Amino acid sequence: MSACHDRHLLRMAMNDRTASSRQLEALWSTATSVLMSASSIRRRVLHRELCARLRLYRIPLTANHRRLRRQWAHKPRAWQAD
Repeated sequence: MSACHDRHLLRMAMNDRTASSRQLEALWSTATSVLMSASSIRRRVLHRELCARLRLYRIPLTANHRRLRRQWAHKPRAWQAD
């Protein structure tokens, strides 16, 4: 593959930040008719250029959680300097 192909693949990965290497493989093969494995995509683009990304899964904060966090953050305002 040429540097032009690498840039094209990088652009595809940047346009769809949540795409996996398998999804990028399917997009790549339909766009260029050049076959490339998902492991090659991971090695060429995701690890070298973008670094592998993991989705963050977290529990959404409720209104009560937000209220308690605000109280905790504002508590040091009441402290007196010695």
